[in-house]
Amino acid sequence: MNLKLRSIDIQIEIVRKRKENFLIYVYNEKLLEQKMNCPKIRAFLHTFGYSDFHKDSLLEKLKERLSTEDEFPHEIGIFLDYPLCDVEGFINNKGNNFIVTGLWKVYGDAKSSKKIFESYCNCKSCFMDLYNKGYETMDIIKNYNGGTYEENSSSVLVRNGQYRKNG
Repeated sequence: MNLKLRSIDIQIEIVRKRKENFLIYVYNEKLLEQKMNCPKIRAFLHTFGYSDFHKDSLLEKLKERLSTEDEFPHEIGIFLDYPLCDVEGFINNKGNNFIVTGLWKVYGDAKSSKKIFESYCNCKSCFMDLYNKGYETMDIIKNYNGGTYEENSSSVLVRNGQYRKNG
């Protein structure tokens, strides 16, 4: 699948395996590297033991954290493109005192986050509609132009079984 997706700068990585379950991280390599060049992001991740900010090292550290933590390590929000202030807010408030909740708990700019939530939901809905009409997964990925979703998101996390496999 990575060979097919490489032409559109998308990568897939299995980041956790447990018995028959696995967690797949789908991301845009260029956007991930761009995000990890931010000094505030690096400083934040450094507090969780990330020291090498090359993509492969980052993902190895994330895999390690996912395998040793009972819950998702909170920094995973950075990999999923959540705003840093929301990830920090969640940690500092232990998941309480949020302004808005949606795909994540918002501690910063509610208006901006609501727009992102809407874009993610629209993208998912469009993808599922096309998939249910018989379009192949790769065709949808290659041809879908979702505007703000594509421009604002570098990644998405998918649990096995949540979506049907195709192709």
